[in-house]
Amino acid sequence: MMPYQVHEFGSPIFQQFPWAQITTFKLSTLHVLDLWKFLGRCIHLSELTVCRVECTSPDPSDFNLAGSRLYLDLVNRSELVTLPCLTSIDIHFSGYEPELDCGLTVLFSKLTAPALEHLAVSIDPRKSHYTKTGWPHDVFDSFVARSTDHSSGLFTLSSLFIKLPITAFSLLSVLDLLPCLTELEITENSESYTEEKLISDEFLYGLRISQMNTGPLFGAESRVPRLLHLCLNMGYHNTPFKTETLNEMVRSRWILDPTCASGMGVACLRSIKVNGDKRTREEALGYESLKELERSGLQVKIIP
Repeated sequence: MMPYQVHEFGSPIFQQFPWAQITTFKLSTLHVLDLWKFLGRCIHLSELTVCRVECTSPDPSDFNLAGSRLYLDLVNRSELVTLPCLTSIDIHFSGYEPELDCGLTVLFSKLTAPALEHLAVSIDPRKSHYTKTGWPHDVFDSFVARSTDHSSGLFTLSSLFIKLPITAFSLLSVLDLLPCLTELEITENSESYTEEKLISDEFLYGLRISQMNTGPLFGAESRVPRLLHLCLNMGYHNTPFKTETLNEMVRSRWILDPTCASGMGVACLRSIKVNGDKRTREEALGYESLKELERSGLQVKIIP
């Protein structure tokens, strides 16, 4: 379906449209509070793309979205919507000083998506340093719990793309809920001037696999144990992590022995990509030891 710009939700055309027949839907330029006026009707939806989503207060008299009556009425409603066929969500936020945590709360607080495999969340980089943000962990945790397969006890999400202001600690907490994740792409916001950076030594340490006391026999689970592909897009103002830290993390996940990998309950990493690292030639020498793994089959791309 072509991008649809909202004009009138109460019109007969809108009300009579066969929403239940839609499987792939692309929305453009709407307020996040209007999102469920569509989604609740698209019961067979499999792919959702939403561009230029506003998440600021719709009422000039309200100081922020979190305090607006329309927002509070929506998030406090008990009704939930299950979209059993939904496999992909790609949502992009924009607008001046967007309240990203409220936007994500609107999306995840009402949704149950047991078949979800791909999630991409991004924000206009020109607005990122104005963003009133914070990942809504309680809301997302509840969404994951509702969407988890009851027979396997696993949430099926396998692909995550993140391009928004979020701390390393917050993202690692999100990853703790995603045991089936095989592909992770992170983009540091180029316009973010905060001291704490996402792509950092702390984040890379959080992705390391410990080969001691890890696996089903020990009852200890590794973070994103099925991760196969990792892409790190550096921000222009980012203070680089140590190449040694990345090298240690990658080598901890480079487990060629299937028996060893199975015993640890982890998959062998297949590719690592670092895009936009502006180190000098001398500073980037630390990547050479990482590139040695290419001879064993690991796909390594380091792009300045």
